[in-house]
Amino acid sequence: MKSYDDMVEIEDGKGGRIITKLLPEVLRATELQIISKEQCGKYNVGNLEGRTCVMTAGKKFCDEDSGGAVVFDNHMVGVVSECAGNCTDTEPATYSDIGYYREWIDRKFEEWLTRTKNNVQ
Repeated sequence: MKSYDDMVEIEDGKGGRIITKLLPEVLRATELQIISKEQCGKYNVGNLEGRTCVMTAGKKFCDEDSGGAVVFDNHMVGVVSECAGNCTDTEPATYSDIGYYREWIDRKFEEWLTRTKNNVQ
């Protein structure tokens, strides 16, 4: 049974508002099938640049899964982005493709590292 000891406080960055929620006891995972951008485009998923679609009957990430890792062959390849529709398994979900954004991620990391080193000295 969960208790208040299992709760976490998160600042949302909008005026210091705090959101409190229970942490899951078990980290969940599922296997998903990548579908083509052409097939995915038939649904209301918006611009697919830098994103990949997944859709598997009976399985889908949804709602609070955003920001979660998408892993293939023990390598993080994406970040959960959004679900089309209402989180049913009859519509695709998308994730941001790390390979597509790799140069941007590396650049931002280097900028952060430089700022951090300058603040320490």
